[in-house]
Parts: sequence; structure tokens; C-alpha cells
Amino acid sequence: MAFFDKIGDIAKTVGEKTGDAIETSKIQLKIRNEKSEIEKNYKLIGEYFYKKYLEDNIADENVSKYYDAITLANENIKKHEENIEKIKTTTGSIDN
Repeated sequence: MAFFDKIGDIAKTVGEKTGDAIETSKIQLKIRNEKSEIEKNYKLIGEYFYKKYLEDNIADENVSKYYDAITLANENIKKHEENIEKIKTTTGSIDN
């Protein structure tokens, strides 16, 4: 009987550890979701203040370089998109 008791104890321990792992995974998922929510809101704050900067041209000197980097990146994107359109029109491509 000691053998079966030992197997029962092992099974119980494995079950508890599996339950703990599942619970830990659920909590880690909740943490990731909260961090994702924080990142989303950081992004929205940044977009808000960038738009205010474009409208009012008022910026904290500590973040001006970031505004300038965003503006430059947006200008580069526009140029790249224009180049794509030129390629499409010269080659007759209809792909997007």
C-alpha cells in the first residue's frame, strides 16, 4: 500500500503544481494586458501632445527633439509613399 500512497502523493503534487502553473499563467496574462493598456495610453498621450505641438508650436525643450524626429519620420514616409506611387504609375502596377 505504501507504493500506491506514494503514487497518490506524487499525483497530488503534480496536480497542485499544474494548478499553480495555470494560475501563474493567468496572472501573467493579466499583467501583460495591464502593461499593454499602459503602452496604449502612453501612445495616446504622446499623440495628443504632438498634435498640440503642431497646432500651437509650443513644446517643452526636453521633448522637442522627439517631436522633430516624428515630423522628420512623417516627411520621410510621405516621400517613400510618393516614390511607390511613381513606381506604380511608371510600371502600370495595380498592386497596393
